[in-house]
Amino acid sequence: MLGKWRGWLLGLAICLSGCQDLPWRDLNNQAFGPSSLNGQWLMVNYWAVWCKPCREEIQELNSFDQHSEVTVLGFNYDQPKLATLIEQAQGLDIRFRVTQENPALLLLGKPWLPQVLPTTLLFSPSGQLVKTLRGPQTAATLAEQLAAAKEQHKTE
Repeated sequence: MLGKWRGWLLGLAICLSGCQDLPWRDLNNQAFGPSSLNGQWLMVNYWAVWCKPCREEIQELNSFDQHSEVTVLGFNYDQPKLATLIEQAQGLDIRFRVTQENPALLLLGKPWLPQVLPTTLLFSPSGQLVKTLRGPQTAATLAEQLAAAKEQHKTE
């Protein structure tokens, strides 16, 4: 019986060992992961097309994603199929990277979805969850939160 599964198990083991750091796919189906952040802070934003504050926040996140020390990564709370996700992201003029997979599984070690939208999780360059921001943010509040987190992270 094991002989039947040996090739499949070997393929799975190779994929898992080589693909662990590329757990996400963007809207172009390009695989990426935490190592592609190059030591940057990460803001994971949970949004939905039906959420008015989410839609209003998008331009602020687009602007903040230009910050050299942070990467903004979006995830659609409703988890639609890729074609719908692309259509929604384009309709909202999202310019930051959007992942098809919920990043919480890797980053938090468990499946997780926020109970309030929008929600943005701030992770340090070492991958530590530093802050959970509930409700809409502006570029100014994101900058304040990042500065405070950087100051706090220095002392740890």
